[in-house]
Amino acid sequence: MSDGVVSLTEGLARRVARGAALPLPRWNVPIRDVNGRFLGVVDAWWDEVAFAWEVGTHHFRLGRTEAHHYGRNPHLGAAGVIVLRTPPERLRQDPNGVRKDLVQAFHRAANRVRPPVHALSDRVPATRR
Repeated sequence: MSDGVVSLTEGLARRVARGAALPLPRWNVPIRDVNGRFLGVVDAWWDEVAFAWEVGTHHFRLGRTEAHHYGRNPHLGAAGVIVLRTPPERLRQDPNGVRKDLVQAFHRAANRVRPPVHALSDRVPATRR
């Protein structure tokens, strides 16, 4: 839990991510746009390319109704964030396929202009606050 992983599903996702040829992500990261507008919390976040990974853990943190809407957050995509969504059962049944999807999505994110979004812990210039 010291790295931000808070559920068994996220622990499995962390294991899958560690097996991919990618930098390690941050876990459970709040994201905002350049104007400070809150866009959502993502399960895993690669800040260098503004890539988010959702592994279906929102039922753990939220009630079923809120989780349904939370997992389909339109604000992230509208802000230019590439979001990969992986159902928890796929993490267990097809970890190699998930790794392949992660690498492909990461490279797609890396090969576009990074959108102006930031993790909440990132410092935003004072003129933009």
